[in-house]
Amino acid sequence: MNFKKPTSTHWTILGAIVFAIAFSWVAQWCIPAIFKTSNYTVSSIMDGMVFGLLFGAATFGLGLYLGLFLPWILSQKESWYAPWRVFGGVIAGVVIAYIITGQISRFLYNLDFPAYYLILLLIPALGWAGGCWESRGQKPLPSKRKRRIVGLIGLIPFGLIIFLSVKLSIPKNDFPLKGSIEIRHAWAVQKFNDDYTTAVDFVKNAPKIQEDIGDVIAVAPAVGKPNFRIVGFGDPGYASFTLEVNGEKGAGECALKVVLTYTDAKDYRKRKLITERAQWTFAGKSVQLDEEGNIDQREIEFRASQKRVEDFVGQLKDAFQKKRLSACPGAEGTGDEDLKRHHTCRGHTNRNLFNLYQNV
Repeated sequence: MNFKKPTSTHWTILGAIVFAIAFSWVAQWCIPAIFKTSNYTVSSIMDGMVFGLLFGAATFGLGLYLGLFLPWILSQKESWYAPWRVFGGVIAGVVIAYIITGQISRFLYNLDFPAYYLILLLIPALGWAGGCWESRGQKPLPSKRKRRIVGLIGLIPFGLIIFLSVKLSIPKNDFPLKGSIEIRHAWAVQKFNDDYTTAVDFVKNAPKIQEDIGDVIAVAPAVGKPNFRIVGFGDPGYASFTLEVNGEKGAGECALKVVLTYTDAKDYRKRKLITERAQWTFAGKSVQLDEEGNIDQREIEFRASQKRVEDFVGQLKDAFQKKRLSACPGAEGTGDEDLKRHHTCRGHTNRNLFNLYQNV
């Protein structure tokens, strides 16, 4: 089989696919960050899946459309590819690649091979092949005015799909951003029910929090921080809160996750909500809390090891200083000024000794 050298059309199609992937990734990162679609809401995992599917497909299609139609609109050639046919060829290649990778990935997991490597390679490759196949028939270019009109009309379906996917995926958000801590607390009780009250009970009874700020007076969701509940598919999901906590002696912030656990493996009715991954921040310092509200044992062990390292470094500095001073007759003092005043020491200047001491 004789393979022809890729033409400018082939490189244009490849560039459009790369641009479409990058455009889709950026859009999927920016839009949820801008709209904060899940914060202060109760949403479903299925909502996120549907939104991700529609929005991902629409943004990829829009990026591909722009990557194919802009060169077609701006081209000065007399004939070129038909953009709609090439667009359809790329989409067909992408769909075929998804089907193939979906079937193969089940076997790749058993081989400990990351399936996304295959997806990253196969989808652009088959998409490019499909687009090149459909670009083989060159057609005369219409006038630039007609191409512009066609290009603008083609943007309508993509814009409509993106708008609807974003609009339908944003749950109702009535959080009182400017409300007092009492108002925000009352809103959260009504919005998140038992998940929120479980988190509040944990905060009020946590020994570490009581040690720092005394008895808890008021609790509410912190403004501008994650506070939401995700409902699972066939299970209750989880809730994530960042709570503003006011006490008798001060105020702090507690970020935690609330999940459902079963207390009896044989009886699914025996279950309760518990908190996990709690982080308490007070006076600019953060610590991890265990299920009882005390400092996590791993946190204590880490701090102890950190203290041992600091003590060891301090002992090394003291030993180094004593050894250098004992090797330098006339340097009776132990301070920095004494080291500066001592002019020579085994061929080294006083300045070199001082700099070496400071850098230990």
